[in-house]
Parts: sequence; C-alpha cells; structure tokens
Amino acid sequence: MIRYCSISEGGLNMNADEKNYLKGIYKNLTGNLKALRKMHSLSQETVSRRLNVSRKHYCQCENGSALPNLITLCLLADLYRIQLDALISSNLTREALADFCQNDSDSE
Repeated sequence: MIRYCSISEGGLNMNADEKNYLKGIYKNLTGNLKALRKMHSLSQETVSRRLNVSRKHYCQCENGSALPNLITLCLLADLYRIQLDALISSNLTREALADFCQNDSDSE
C-alpha cells in the first residue's frame, strides 16, 4: 500500500518503493498517451491544440520530461473517451484501448 507522501523543504519524502511506484505510473502515462494518440491517428500538434497547450509541452508529456496537470488529464480522457484512470493503467494494450473506446461508443 502506498502512503501519502509528505512534502518538506527538500521536496517529496518518499521511500524507494514509492519512487518506483510513481516511476511506473509516469511510464504508463507516457506510453498510453502516445498509444492513444496514434490509435486515433492524431498528430501531437492536433492534440496540443485541442488541449490548448503548446506542442512542445505535449511532446514533453509524451516523452516523460513533463507531466500534464489535472485539467489536461481530464481533457485527454474526454478527448479519447476513456475514464481518467485508464490513462495511467499498466495493462492498456492496443486491444484494451480499442475495447475502452468501443465500450464507450456502445453506451451512447
């Protein structure tokens, strides 16, 4: 179980397991952002315009050198018509992504 991290003047106080957990989430997020964008045949420029962020920032989010804020994550989930937690899921394969999108369109 991951505990909440405390913030000190030196930054986040986390043990090694917590740091590895967060690294895994970041890796999942970046991979899923790229996979979703490609699955929907969108360019980074198109996605960044729809999110109202710079293409450079969106590219950094995809490669893991920057993180999108919560509003941007919500906009991404809305853009791809998936639940917010799916963006950080570790088991989003192309088939699972297609299922997420298919199940959403079936419910309309």
